[in-house]
Amino acid sequence: MRTARIAILLIGLAALIAACGSAATPTAPSAAAGRTLTVMTHDSFDVSEEVVAAFEERCHCRVQFLKSGDAGLMLNQAILSRDNPLADVMYGVDNTF
Repeated sequence: MRTARIAILLIGLAALIAACGSAATPTAPSAAAGRTLTVMTHDSFDVSEEVVAAFEERCHCRVQFLKSGDAGLMLNQAILSRDNPLADVMYGVDNTF
């Protein structure tokens, strides 16, 4: 008898938890929609338009590249503008700087 009560209680608890869940799949873009991701790179950085388009579609944002000279100039620019950054991400510094 006690086992039956526990089983009924567990089934009821599982039903209650399942009822609280949301079955709807969100159709609206994430909170990043309409945003721009600025990537600071060196002048010789190159990426295909297909890769950028796929990233923008997947992440619901626009990507803007800020070419900032060679890696040394880019690093200096990032350091000097640290209080008011020019970009969200910096890519392309090697271990020579």
